[in-house]
Amino acid sequence: MSNLRHFSTFDPVSGDIPYHPFSYLPDIAWRARALLQDRNAIQIDSVLDEIYISLDEYFQFLKVEEIERLQRSGLSYDEECEDLDIPTAENTNEVDALKGCINWWMADTGIDFGDWEQHELFAALSLSLLAKVLVLLGHSRSYDFNSYLVYQVDQAGNPPPPERLSDIYVFVSASGAYALTAMYAVGYAEHLHEVKLLVEENTLLLAKTHTDYQRKNDERDEDERKRGDERAKALSTARHKKTYDAKAIVIKEWEKDPTRFPSAEKAGKYFSDWLPSQGFSFEPRTVTAWIRTHAQEIGVRLR
Repeated sequence: MSNLRHFSTFDPVSGDIPYHPFSYLPDIAWRARALLQDRNAIQIDSVLDEIYISLDEYFQFLKVEEIERLQRSGLSYDEECEDLDIPTAENTNEVDALKGCINWWMADTGIDFGDWEQHELFAALSLSLLAKVLVLLGHSRSYDFNSYLVYQVDQAGNPPPPERLSDIYVFVSASGAYALTAMYAVGYAEHLHEVKLLVEENTLLLAKTHTDYQRKNDERDEDERKRGDERAKALSTARHKKTYDAKAIVIKEWEKDPTRFPSAEKAGKYFSDWLPSQGFSFEPRTVTAWIRTHAQEIGVRLR
């Protein structure tokens, strides 16, 4: 595995995983590999480079964004003395960080994982976390895992020194945390894969019913169009009737004394102000056009 940057302790595709000190480690590896059966070790190792680089960029993006937000709000920030209330590599596990990173990437901010499906990314991440577990446990051919966990005494019956037990507890605790995160990662990967399969299965079902669905939509759209046409026709008739009635009473009133107004504009302004008292409302230019057209029809000259 010397040519793989993220897997110095086992082959991500086929390497053995010890059952102790955590018996579920081989199961995590098997589940992750099942989701990565079309990928080889080099591909997995390579995409992990992209994942971890992207996580660093994601955390830096959140930091810069938060500092800019504080500055816009008129608040100061001392990096040496203050912690920002944002996800960081120190307070966020790798799985949640990758979720946030993918959301950031999907928002078109430049991160690109090529042809890798999302469930494959989390499966690869799970394997890299297993590798960290094995590194912390000091896995090698000559290492006895039981020496980490079993309380042993020397030939004289003396227990291990306290500092040795302390070291053991620290490493086992850290490796256990990575193991739990690896399980979280593969579980989420399986969830994403199941969602993908459900989408594919239902796509076929939707395709079979698409014709009926489209036909019903077309029928509904046609009914809506007809109702819309009928409403538009009714509104148009009502609007035209209103216009006709208003025009009729204006012309009738104007004809009582065609010489009363020196121009069509003045007549239009007057009758536009007069129409609300009759229950109508039209702009002066509209009323002016009515009067000018009618005057031409009956031979009355207006300015």
